[in-house]
This record gives sequence, structure tokens and C-alpha cells, in this order.
Amino acid sequence: MRAGGEVVDPEGRALGEHDGTFAFTVGQRRGLGVATGSPVYVLEIDATANRVVVGPQELLAKRGLVADRVSWVAGAPPHDGPFEAQVRIRYRGEDVAAVIAPTSTGFDVAFRSPQRAVAPGQSCIVVRGDEVLGGGRIVSATGGPR
Repeated sequence: MRAGGEVVDPEGRALGEHDGTFAFTVGQRRGLGVATGSPVYVLEIDATANRVVVGPQELLAKRGLVADRVSWVAGAPPHDGPFEAQVRIRYRGEDVAAVIAPTSTGFDVAFRSPQRAVAPGQSCIVVRGDEVLGGGRIVSATGGPR
């Protein structure tokens, strides 16, 4: 079984090859193995197709995310419908204002301002002030920049 695959631009044009998607993370800039004449970043990792999509930094900004594997500290979300809170998508990241909408399988997040490098597979937490409300695993990033 071949571990390698293609490195492509957002339109799907091949720019190079890689030795395995495991070596990449969304937002990564160095060690991509391609030269395009301007800086490119990992925009998406498609492990199923064994492709790494790279492009300009402005395409990293996302307006939301979908999370699963959710755990609510109180055993349930604080509201049945959407509610305002803050979300942290990186260990040392800032809390970001957002609207959280609980779903049957997790929750959806709509950021108040686009966030860079929302990485599927990483954890995110939902907080209000100093109180942790819950958290989950990022399944996908949603909505590009406007």
C-alpha cells in the first residue's frame, strides 16, 4: 500500500507529491515540498483521497465548525437552541465569540469573526467567562472568508 499522494492547489492541480497525510496539519507553511513562487499553507487534508490541498493564507479563514464527540460539563448543553459563548480552538489560543447550536450528534459553531486554521481532529472547548461549558472534536471547518 502506497502512503504517498498528491499535493494540490485549491482547483485540484497537482503541485507535487507527499509521503503521507499524517505529516501535515491545517495551517502548516513549512516542509510542504512544493514551490509556487509565493507562500502557501495547508488548507485541507483529505486522508481518504490521500491529498493535501495548499493555497494562500487568506483561504485559511473559516466562519465556523462542526464538532462531534461532545461532552457537556452539566450533562447537557445550557440551552436547547443556539446560544452565545466563546470557543477555543487551540490549546494556547484566544477565546473567540461565537454562536453555538447543539445538534443531535454534537454542535455547530458560527464564529463572530473568521478564524484561521480550524483543524479537523483537534479539540475545541465552549466557555463562558471562566466557566467551561463543554467541548468536542472538530469534524470540519465551515464557510470561507467573505
